[in-house]
Amino acid sequence: MLDKNQIESLHELFKKYQYVMTLSELKKENIYYDILNPMVKEGYLFKNNKDIYFWASEKKQKNEIYFIHRLFPNAIFCMETALYYYGYIDTLPDKWNIALDKHSSKVNLDINYPLIKAYRMESHLFSIGLTTIEIDGQKIPIYDRERTICDVLKNMHKMDKKMVTQALKSYVYNTRIKVVPLFDYARMLHVETKATDILGIWL
Repeated sequence: MLDKNQIESLHELFKKYQYVMTLSELKKENIYYDILNPMVKEGYLFKNNKDIYFWASEKKQKNEIYFIHRLFPNAIFCMETALYYYGYIDTLPDKWNIALDKHSSKVNLDINYPLIKAYRMESHLFSIGLTTIEIDGQKIPIYDRERTICDVLKNMHKMDKKMVTQALKSYVYNTRIKVVPLFDYARMLHVETKATDILGIWL
């Protein structure tokens, strides 16, 4: 039987950690399986496949992007996720697309919640085009429109052709295009020829 005071105390602890805690964080707070397992069983906590615990009621209310930003604070939202939030595609992808510095400390990405797809970037390219947008009252790091389009050009052979076409047309017809940064990014990402050949006909 769970003690009411114990539940309230644990809720306050999770609140301090933005309602998601790793097992190592819990152990530092002297919280172990004898407490966690009953909390999961009773539905107060949700546990993913890598022993990351979420306060269940907050998990239902908050956008998954909130928890991704908490678990991967140095990640930048990119690719299809960025395309969706800029309105260039209609459907949010099944997995959240994030960019990580490939030379930063390794993090475990094989989690079943939230579902993510990571792109590891060279350090000198990682922060190019970094900006922030507000989603559900939270500022999150994301690549700007021009960097996102250049990333699409770089990875278009791995993407759905209809999605690529929709994204590029939406960008061209619905955006005040910043031509200088677009081609600066294209040069740095080695897609200048693609940018000229594919986008140049519309610009």
